[in-house]
Amino acid sequence: MNYPLISILSVFKNDKKMLKLVMNSVLEQNYPYVEHIIMDGASTDGSADLLKQYEEKYKQKGYGFVWKSEEDRNASHAYNKAAAILKGDYFIQFSNVFVSENSLKFLAEEIIDSGCNGVAAGYIFQKNGQVTRRWSGKQLPWRWGWMCATETFLVSSKSLAKYTLAEESFKRSYDYNFQLSLFTDPDFTIKSVPVPVTIFIAGGESNSGIRNNLKCIKYDYIALKNHKVFFPIFTVLGKCMMAFFGYLLASRSKLSPELDKKTHE
Repeated sequence: MNYPLISILSVFKNDKKMLKLVMNSVLEQNYPYVEHIIMDGASTDGSADLLKQYEEKYKQKGYGFVWKSEEDRNASHAYNKAAAILKGDYFIQFSNVFVSENSLKFLAEEIIDSGCNGVAAGYIFQKNGQVTRRWSGKQLPWRWGWMCATETFLVSSKSLAKYTLAEESFKRSYDYNFQLSLFTDPDFTIKSVPVPVTIFIAGGESNSGIRNNLKCIKYDYIALKNHKVFFPIFTVLGKCMMAFFGYLLASRSKLSPELDKKTHE
């Protein structure tokens, strides 16, 4: 099988611990062709020193490694800077940890075999070693509020010639806005596979309290309106219900020792 080059885009600011976890997870992958682009927002916690230390590890692995530590306007701006320099045939926005060393290879083989422009999968959401939510990855109509789990979503880089990865006017939900561009494009095909490939570590903007969740709902609605989706409130409510039942029905089981280890230094 001819494997394509995959660009992994990561954005951080003053989160040295998470940065290390992500880089270790990427370096554990058995996929042959990877470039990892990391945009650090001029962190003051020693992140730049850590990035420099990892240059040799990426070189030994045979992975491309590009990083910058400089001021940015926001996370959207940082992602767009990363997207502007990627060389991969496909890319993924990734700032968490993979379930196994085969995760990236699994996604690549799915996108090659399916012939689709994008492939997504499931994830496990955890906090302090306890599962708080499971996203199966089962594909549903996007009009019902379904979306791809962003950090499992491997996308053709050709999409960036038509659509902006992260609109800076969106303080939240820029990933959903990008996905809506793809969902409403008749030439773009997506497959979602019900297999978990990523472990989400609690703390993202869209999962950090009621106020931030309400802001995300607001920007979800704006994104739907901008894409001229009929009766957008229906889709917003569907998205909220999927998230609610995802948390409500989660098993609250403990991560296996093997997976729990991946969430710690």
